[in-house]
Amino acid sequence: MDSKRDSTMNDWATQLSMHEMATAEACGVPPDFWIISDTHFGDPDINGYTGRPADAEECIVASWRSLIADEDVVVHLGDLTLLHPDCIAPLVAQLPGRLLLLLGNHDCPDPEPYQRLGIGLIPPFLLPRGGWTVSFSHAPHSELVAPPHARCVNVHGHIHAPLAPDLRCINACVEWTGYAPMRAGAIIDARIAALEHAPAGFASPLPYDAWLAREYGGPIQLSDLTRFSDAQSRVIARDAYARYRHAMLAAALGAGAEAGVVPGAATRPR
Repeated sequence: MDSKRDSTMNDWATQLSMHEMATAEACGVPPDFWIISDTHFGDPDINGYTGRPADAEECIVASWRSLIADEDVVVHLGDLTLLHPDCIAPLVAQLPGRLLLLLGNHDCPDPEPYQRLGIGLIPPFLLPRGGWTVSFSHAPHSELVAPPHARCVNVHGHIHAPLAPDLRCINACVEWTGYAPMRAGAIIDARIAALEHAPAGFASPLPYDAWLAREYGGPIQLSDLTRFSDAQSRVIARDAYARYRHAMLAAALGAGAEAGVVPGAATRPR
């Protein structure tokens, strides 16, 4: 089926072409909308897998109810739940706004239960904004920000706490949004501003593992939270991710990587 019409496609293991992607307007996405990804509602293992706080699901629901009005549109970039959608019907009933879901690799591919819950399914889509082309997908897609200096941004989920190496990729997973929906325009405009103010010749951030080696004085890899079995190491990894993200965005703004180190340095896991 043509990907412009296939609202049940899962882009996790599929290459995407901008020429074949739907527009936001065609998907029923208004100019002003909210974004969230990878809530994993009802998943008993997700907190341990990603280092989320024990009350993460309660925080997401509370933030959603506080921020979203009935007339708002919330675009969910996938992995709404690992359960059958009918299992989270009571939870979904608590969430105001119109929910549009771009299916992730863990979502049920059958559209019928989503229809029963009043959830609309949409394919990956494009949105022009401020002279840039913004794509929305479940997984990050390097082909959507190619070539290196293209004025393209990819808003995605899927990878939870890690960050894609290209600053033109925006991770909308709840681990990076404070366990709350975010106004899509605000996070996109902030990233575009950072990219447009990047110093001449700035192409990509220091690779994460190289940054860790510099900051921690030796070879160390924290790029996959699942490799840590204890909570203390996961907290250290989360702090390292936060410092790296801050440093790289500061570098893009021309402030220099050293100015981007935030207070509360992490300690190296033993």
